[in-house]
Amino acid sequence: MRKKILNFILAVCVCAAGSACGQGDTSNELSDKNAPTELIAILHAGGELDGKSLLNCQEAFYAYYEKGYRFFEYDLKLSADGKLIGTHSWEYLADGYDGMDYQEFLSLRLDGGYTPVNEDWLLDTLKTYPDVTVIVDAKMSTTLQDAEVIKRLHDLQAIHGVDLTTRIIPEVFSVEMWDAIKEETSFSQYLFSRYKEYYSIGTIEQSFPTDKFVGVALPYDYLDGYYKENIPYLKGLGYSIFMFGINGAEDVGGAIDLGADAVYVDSVEWLPTP
Repeated sequence: MRKKILNFILAVCVCAAGSACGQGDTSNELSDKNAPTELIAILHAGGELDGKSLLNCQEAFYAYYEKGYRFFEYDLKLSADGKLIGTHSWEYLADGYDGMDYQEFLSLRLDGGYTPVNEDWLLDTLKTYPDVTVIVDAKMSTTLQDAEVIKRLHDLQAIHGVDLTTRIIPEVFSVEMWDAIKEETSFSQYLFSRYKEYYSIGTIEQSFPTDKFVGVALPYDYLDGYYKENIPYLKGLGYSIFMFGINGAEDVGGAIDLGADAVYVDSVEWLPTP
């Protein structure tokens, strides 16, 4: 059974095989007749430009949106004064600017002249482009600090006077993080990411209920046998399977074979052709 938010974003646009979503044929069948006909392609860190990945930049959004892509993942941290700034680990910055305040960040340009994502741009973009869905990966030092990123993201809606709870899917990394945000945020769905903590399948089932969690994100590049063997069980419970750590077209094919419903990709060239 698919989750309600997954149904929502699939109804908006399914980006499989690099097709232009919302433009022309939307059947999106993959070349392998045995592969799922619906695959969500999520632009990891907003997608690469000029061969550079992990940019989290505004220019990549416009480039990929124009091509028809509608699902974007961004890495967010808190600035020194508690506002959201888009960065993975300060790639493409000459000296590293960890600890800067928000106004300093707004004037920043990445190597190549790109403009990094910030909280005002993110909220304005979601209001301007109602068919876009954003997955948020908090990049703080601890999962409790990650929780503060998600709380800030939630509070921004009131500041901007807009309800985007169905348009943003926060990644949750630990039971402690979920406990810290579940009473203070009201996004329609969350995503448990097996990134920072290693839990048993039973703990996932008990701690991250399917009425709140659209799915489980698993690392393709270090997916062990225990999680791999339990993918059918997780899907049977109602979780969709998201896969990150994708490093090429071969990995995309492998993720599909394992039952992935969504893949995080830096390059759309990795996606299968219809």
